[in-house]
Amino acid sequence: MIGVESLAIALVLLKNLAVLICGVAAYCWVRRGPREQDNKVKLVIEAAVLSLMTVYTMVSGTAPAGVLTDARFILVPLATIFSGPIVGAVVTACVMIMRIYVGGVGAVAGVIAACPLFLVALLAARYFARRSRLPSLIELFWISLASTAVSFVSWMFLPWNADIMTAAAEAALALLVVNPIGMMAFGSLILWDEQLKQLQIAKANEYARFRAVVDNLPLTLAIRTLDDKITLLNRRYEELYGPEIMQFIGKDVRELRAHVLPSEQQHISDRDRQKLIETGQPVSRYITNVPLRGRLRSIQLTNFGIHDAAGKLQSIGTIGVDVTELVKRKTEAEALQAQLVQAGKMEAIGQLAGGVAHDFNNLLGAIIGFAGFLTEDLSDQPVLQSHAQRILKICDRAKSLVRQILSFASADRLGRELIDLRNVIAETRDLLRPTLPSTTEMHYDLGDRPVRLVANEGQISRLVVNLCVNASDSLGGRRGRLSIKLSIVKMSQKYLDEWFSPGQSRVISAKPAPGGQFVCLEVRDNGSGMAPDTLKRIMEPFFTTKGRKEGTGLGLWIVDGIVHAYRGYSVVDSEVGVGTRFAIYLPYEREAEADDTVKALPSVPKATLKGSERILVVDDQQDILDVFTIGLERIGFEVACSNDPNEALELFEEEPDLWDVVITDQVMPGMRGTELLKKMRLIRPNLRTVLCTGFGELATDEPLSLESVDISLMKPIQPNVLAEHIRILVDMPDSPPTQ
Repeated sequence: MIGVESLAIALVLLKNLAVLICGVAAYCWVRRGPREQDNKVKLVIEAAVLSLMTVYTMVSGTAPAGVLTDARFILVPLATIFSGPIVGAVVTACVMIMRIYVGGVGAVAGVIAACPLFLVALLAARYFARRSRLPSLIELFWISLASTAVSFVSWMFLPWNADIMTAAAEAALALLVVNPIGMMAFGSLILWDEQLKQLQIAKANEYARFRAVVDNLPLTLAIRTLDDKITLLNRRYEELYGPEIMQFIGKDVRELRAHVLPSEQQHISDRDRQKLIETGQPVSRYITNVPLRGRLRSIQLTNFGIHDAAGKLQSIGTIGVDVTELVKRKTEAEALQAQLVQAGKMEAIGQLAGGVAHDFNNLLGAIIGFAGFLTEDLSDQPVLQSHAQRILKICDRAKSLVRQILSFASADRLGRELIDLRNVIAETRDLLRPTLPSTTEMHYDLGDRPVRLVANEGQISRLVVNLCVNASDSLGGRRGRLSIKLSIVKMSQKYLDEWFSPGQSRVISAKPAPGGQFVCLEVRDNGSGMAPDTLKRIMEPFFTTKGRKEGTGLGLWIVDGIVHAYRGYSVVDSEVGVGTRFAIYLPYEREAEADDTVKALPSVPKATLKGSERILVVDDQQDILDVFTIGLERIGFEVACSNDPNEALELFEEEPDLWDVVITDQVMPGMRGTELLKKMRLIRPNLRTVLCTGFGELATDEPLSLESVDISLMKPIQPNVLAEHIRILVDMPDSPPTQ
C-alpha cells in the first residue's frame, strides 16, 4: 500500500508540475505577445492564465501532494511582481473565491493568508519598480520565504484546535521549503524570458537605429551576400533612382549595376570584389560619366567586407559617393597649380633672359658697329667686305632670336594701335602658304564684319603663325585640314561650363568671369592629337615633341606670353587620333582707341646724313661708347662720352647749352637713363634726348616713363641709324614738348 500511495502522490506531483510548467510557459508567451497588442487585453489574459493555474492546483491535489503543489504561494507573488498589482489582485481574488467555494476549515485560513501574501508581493513590486529593474533569483527566494511566513503568522490569530494546529505547523514547514524553491524555479523561467525579450527589444532598437543611420546617409549603400545577392539598399538609392530601384533587393548585383552604371564600367566591381576577398582591405575606385538625374556624374565606389564575431567574411557592402564637385574642384586646383608653376617658370626665365639679353645686346651692338665700319672701309677689298657683311647678317639673325625669346615678357610694353584682326590674319595667309606643306588644306572663317582690337600687329601675326605652324606639324606631312576661325563671344555661364571646364583632354590657362565679351581666335587641325601628359606641358618653354633640329619648343611658349600680356585666356583641347583645337580669347572693347604714344618720324635721305652738333653719349659699356663715338664722328658730329651717369650729369651741369643732343643707355649702375634725362630736362627743358633700351630692360624693369624722352630706340643700334634719328631730332622746327 505504501508503494501504491507513494506512486499516486508522485503522479499527482508530476501532473501538477507539468501543468505549472505549461502554465508558466503560456504566461511568458502572453507577456512577450505581439507588440501592437493592447496592454489591457494582455493583462486580462495574464491574470486568467495565472488564476487557472492556481485554481487547478488547489482542487487537483490530495494531501500531502496538494500541499506540495499549492501554487498560490508562488503565483500570487510572481503575478504581482512581474505583471503588476492589477494582475496580482485578480489572482489573489481567485484564490479567495476558490477557498470559499471549496469550504471547510481551510476556507477561512486561505482567505486570511492570501491578503498578507499579496501585500508582501505588492511591497516587493513597488521596490523593484522604483529601481527600474527585475529581482534576482536570490531576491525571489527571500520574497517567497517572507510572504509564506507572513501568511502562516496570520493563521496564529485563528481559533484552531490542537490537531489542526499540528497539521498547519507541518504544512507550514513544508511550504517554507517548497515555496521559495518553486518561486526560484518558476521565477527563473520568467526572468529568462524577460532577458530574452529585452535582448530582442534591444536588437530591434539597434536595427531601427542602424536603419535610421543607413537611410539618412548622404550616399548610397548596398549590401550583398558572398554569392552576390542584394540584401539591402538604403533610401538614398530610392531618392536617386526612384522607388522601382527596390525591386533589385534579393536579385543578383549585376542586374543593379546594369541599371545604374555605364556599360563599359559594369565589370569593374568583379575585380574589386576579388581583391577585397584576397586582401581583406576596402577597395575604392572612381567611376566617371555615371548618368544621374539627367547629368553625367563622378562616383567613388568603396567595397568593404562585413564580418561576423569570429572574423569570418559574411557579406560585402558598397558605398557610393557623388564626388563630381570634389573632382571638379580638384581638377581646377591642379589646373591653378599648373598655372602658378607655369607663371613662375615664365617669370624666372623672363628675368634670366632679360639680364642675358641686356649684355648680349651690348655685345651685338659692338659687333654690328665695328662690322659696319669694316664694310665701309673695305670697299676696295670685296672679299674682306663680304666677310664683314656676312657678320652683319649673322648679327641680324641673333637679334631676331633675342627678340623672339623676349617678346612674351615685353609684349605688354610694345606699341599698340587699333587694328582689324581680320586683315592681320588674312595677311598671314601669304606668309604661311609657302612655308606649309602642300598637303595641308587651310580654311579661313573670319566673318564679314571688322573685328577691331588695340594690339600690336607684329605680335598678333606671330601668334597666328606659331599656332598654324604647330597645327600643320601635327599632321606629320599627311593630308589634313587646318581651320582658322575668328568670332566675338560672350562669356555666359553656359559657355563657360561648356568650354572652360578642365579635363584630361583639355588645358585652360585660367577661367574668366562670366559676362565679358572676347575675341575668339580658333585654330583647329585633324592631326595626331596629344596625350594628356604631353598636353599639360605644351606651354612650357623649350618643351617640344619634335626632334632637336625640327623645333625649339618656343612657339607655344611665346603664344602663351602674348595671350598673358593682353590679359587673355587660352583653351587647348586635344585627343590622340582626333586632332587639336587651340582657342585664344582676347578682351574685346567696342570703343577701343589706339595708343598713339609712338609717333612715326620722317625718313632722312642718306646723302644729307651729315652733322656738326655736339652729342653727349652715356653708356656703362666702353665698346658701345667706342662704336657710337666712331660712327657719329665719321658723319661729322662732335662727340663726348661717359660711362658714369653721375659724371655725365656733372659735365652737363657745367655748361648745359653746350649739348645739342644727349644719348643714354637705360640700365646703368648708379642711375637709370630715364632718371638722368629727367634731371637734365629740369636744367634745360628743350634738350633733345634719345634713350637706348633693350628687350632685357622691358622684360625685367617697371614700365618705362618716357616723359623726358624724345626718341626711344631698341638695342642693338647701328651708328648710322642712330645718326638718322639725331639728324631728324635736331632739324625739327618745333621745340620738343616740355613737361
